[in-house]
Amino acid sequence: MKKLKFLLLLSLIVNPIFGQEFPYNNDKKIEFKEIFELSDKLTKEQVLERTEKWANSYWSVPNLINKSDKSITYKVTEKSSRKVGLVVNSTFEIFYNLKVSVKEGKYKYTLSDFQVVEVGIMKYTLEKRIKKKKIKKFAWAEIHKLISSLTTAIKSGENDSEKDDW
Repeated sequence: MKKLKFLLLLSLIVNPIFGQEFPYNNDKKIEFKEIFELSDKLTKEQVLERTEKWANSYWSVPNLINKSDKSITYKVTEKSSRKVGLVVNSTFEIFYNLKVSVKEGKYKYTLSDFQVVEVGIMKYTLEKRIKKKKIKKFAWAEIHKLISSLTTAIKSGENDSEKDDW
């Protein structure tokens, strides 16, 4: 009976993390995207300005690859990334592209082209490594932390990345 209770408790703790499904695009690549309505007071220029300000404080060296009056795109690489966590004796890093696009009355972010690097080992696509539970757990947590930080910065004009415990 004690074993059954323990297993039930353990499944309640573990399932929310590993039960999460990553969103895939039509090319069967992991891609996070969401569209937000702009408040009446927020202009397209302010969204892009807040995104740029956020990126400059979120990554040590953001790698801007495209900027226009409608969008801003970053490629997060070894030089700009943050480590996602220590697991066993390996460090995992996740690299990706972030694009924020603005249209009249709304903006959209897209996170795509994910790469996982097991430092000292190899670089893989996230799609190939997602079956490893420890990578899936950290990737899910870090991607959602990034999304939360970005959307908060755009909505409020403030950057909460300095408050994160990295």
